[in-house]
Amino acid sequence: MTNVIGLYDDPEKAKQAIDALMEAGLMEEDVELLAEADDDVERHIGEMGIASREARLYAEAVRQGKAVVSAATGEEQIDEILDILDRNGAMNLDEVAKELGLSEDEEEGGEEAEIPLVEEEMSVGKRRMRASKRVTTEVVERPVEETIDLEEEKLEVSETEADRELSPEEAEAAFKDETLDFEETREVPEVTKQARQTGKVKVSKGSTTRQQKVGGTVRKTEVRTENLDKK
Repeated sequence: MTNVIGLYDDPEKAKQAIDALMEAGLMEEDVELLAEADDDVERHIGEMGIASREARLYAEAVRQGKAVVSAATGEEQIDEILDILDRNGAMNLDEVAKELGLSEDEEEGGEEAEIPLVEEEMSVGKRRMRASKRVTTEVVERPVEETIDLEEEKLEVSETEADRELSPEEAEAAFKDETLDFEETREVPEVTKQARQTGKVKVSKGSTTRQQKVGGTVRKTEVRTENLDKK
């Protein structure tokens, strides 16, 4: 992550810039407001990778009522963050230093000059992302079949030949109307259902650790000299 710094005239304007950064997607823990004039301000700004001269000027500006906003971001968002800070009134550090009489780096005589060597340091952090998953159950139906044997009774009527003389009493009894009732039975399918537990699903959470290489670029100031005399 790279720390991008913005200087503001007062804490209220700095808070407006922070609101804009949050709307752009930065997390609360990536944004910091420095508006308290204490002895640790300069050291704290220096720990963000800011050059010692600039850290001293930022700290002195805070002591005189200004406010500093720091935003930790990746390389791909630096230009966007700088634009947001500028649109919300970020001030030029050198101009503020001259206004407050803080510029102490110019040497008298004009024969010597100091060139600050600035080098960025990249630090890689991590933040926890959340994803939601839902587990649901639903009842589904599937067709099943089963074959069974069914028994069925049927009434059978048959005749048997006979040749015998009947007595008057038998004849009298034989020539009477008579109705006989019989009962037939048959089996029909009867379906019953019984629920059984066939298993269970256990839902739990576990965590694993993986390694990921994170690359980026950092900038540094290099000084070279060039001979301007023509031979």
